[in-house]
Amino acid sequence: MKKNSIFINLLLASFLGLISCGSEEQTTIINQSSAKEIKKAETIEMKNFKEVLIQLTQQRALKIKGTNDNKTSYKTSLFSLENESIVLDPAKQFLLSVGYTLEDLKASNKAIIILAMKVYAEKTQLIINN
Repeated sequence: MKKNSIFINLLLASFLGLISCGSEEQTTIINQSSAKEIKKAETIEMKNFKEVLIQLTQQRALKIKGTNDNKTSYKTSLFSLENESIVLDPAKQFLLSVGYTLEDLKASNKAIIILAMKVYAEKTQLIINN
């Protein structure tokens, strides 16, 4: 269980690194025209999935910032059962939009979310590189 949590957090960190331009170097690499191309290339399902993850990340940051107890903030999981249910439908819709079938999505909720994050990261990287 702890390995899954660590893996999910690492995957989320990678995902957030791909969708945000945190440093000036990254900002100069991705110029305005390529940023516009990325927005054009994103499907509605891809945008919805990204928005849900951003909202959950922001909520988690606020919860952690609001607590003084490190143990409490550490236990606040981005993919708790409540958050998992929020991100699951957009994850499924995104995977279906890129060619996965309902049969492919007969896995655990966490596995579906992790797969959606991997596919999102790969698709975003392809868009950036092209």
